[in-house]
Amino acid sequence: MAFNRRALHVEPAVPGGPNLLPTTGDLGAVALNTRNPHELWSRDAGNFFCNEIYYRTLHHIRENKCLRCKGALVPCLFIHVPPLHLMPLAESSLFVKTLLGDLIRASGCPFERKWWHVYG
Repeated sequence: MAFNRRALHVEPAVPGGPNLLPTTGDLGAVALNTRNPHELWSRDAGNFFCNEIYYRTLHHIRENKCLRCKGALVPCLFIHVPPLHLMPLAESSLFVKTLLGDLIRASGCPFERKWWHVYG
């Protein structure tokens, strides 16, 4: 189970939950832009609120069978966006929109074109 450091003790984010919850997003579909010096990939969302939020979200998606379409779980990744002094808002926004578009395309589900402009 994922842990979160609260005060001076460690407790599970979801009591009785599994030790590991793999992402529901297709990582192979997400383009790795190696030209972006701020882009780093990790298997760890951290050990504070980030880890707990990510773990609880993945747990909820799996426990409640939240589907994007028949047979496809809602894709979920955790993104740490660098501070604005390292990556301007426009660049961060474009990075997140591109990543979301890649995830949606990879889900194999139909999409509504009226929203596609948001994801690039």
